[in-house]
Amino acid sequence: MKAPRGKRVAMGVVVVGLAVLCTAGWLARQHLRFWWLFAPLGRNQEGYLEFRHRQTGIVMVKVPAGRFTMGASDEEHEELLRSVHPDSKAELEGFRPAYGPLP
Repeated sequence: MKAPRGKRVAMGVVVVGLAVLCTAGWLARQHLRFWWLFAPLGRNQEGYLEFRHRQTGIVMVKVPAGRFTMGASDEEHEELLRSVHPDSKAELEGFRPAYGPLP
């Protein structure tokens, strides 16, 4: 006995919906895992986002990706220029280092 056309359409919609939900969950797993492990604390004095690890209480700050100058610049004092390397450009991927006393 063949199922009525309406039931077949409904079952097809359910199967496609479940496939879409499973795919979305799979693609978002890293993002969801981060929010499960870390609680947002807001922005710090410098304007960077801070997060607290829910299990350990370690506070981390989100450092955005980008280019920056590292080393001494020409405007700094002469003795400082002699002791460190001249300035150079560096590119950094975003990361979240911990700061403060660790438990």
